[in-house]
Amino acid sequence: MILQPGFFDHWKTRQLVIATGRLDSPLWVLRLWGFCQTGRKHRFKNMAVESLKAICAVPAEISADKWGHILTDCRFIDLDDFDGALISFTVHEWKQQNAGLLAVRENGLKGGRPRKNQQAAKAKPADNLLVPTSPPPANLLGGGLDGIGLERIGVDEIYAAYPRHIARADAFKAIEKALKKIEPVKLLERVTAYAAAVALWPASEQGFAPYPAQWFNAEQWADDPVAWPRPSPVRPQKNDAAETGPRTVEPVVAGPEGGA
Repeated sequence: MILQPGFFDHWKTRQLVIATGRLDSPLWVLRLWGFCQTGRKHRFKNMAVESLKAICAVPAEISADKWGHILTDCRFIDLDDFDGALISFTVHEWKQQNAGLLAVRENGLKGGRPRKNQQAAKAKPADNLLVPTSPPPANLLGGGLDGIGLERIGVDEIYAAYPRHIARADAFKAIEKALKKIEPVKLLERVTAYAAAVALWPASEQGFAPYPAQWFNAEQWADDPVAWPRPSPVRPQKNDAAETGPRTVEPVVAGPEGGA
């Protein structure tokens, strides 16, 4: 799955966060993309809308019907049909964005990249790359990330998901320490959600996110996500005295007593 660097700051992602009221909602879309990668399929016909919600691990507070409409409105899926119980859709531009990934996988199954003359002789329609070879894992509909290609999450993947890449050695040690207390999949979920929150900060303040080693050592991945949005700075009220400086009082000079 190819994730563009600007995903968390894209207008569609921002619209998704606003529509759901959840900073971790971009992670739900990533689960759908992971499902596409596992099955090598981006078109779905007559899928139960509840299954779509389960694949994305959307929380109970958001109904399956609402989630289907949110994905459509934010243009993460192109809707073909939706009758309230079943939904037919295409994951928006997933095939185009991941064409190279699909080609690499296909070539790997055939023993490596073919020569140019072999490519011309054995060219096949691109859609053939997307035919699923096996049904989705049974545990996928439980809402977790297991079974969609993320079970091999390690320190590298978690570090890459963090919004700042600095002091790598210290960060790796802190992540390894954190992984003794939380499962890799869950830690990646928290880091991804935090990165989504930081992406919504003003651009001038995103560089002030904690160093990764500091964030992981302080176990801030366990914080309430409500605390992650950065509040707008409060500007001090202007002080007229400070702005204009102290006022000077001209001395009053009295004339001679009794008048001129």
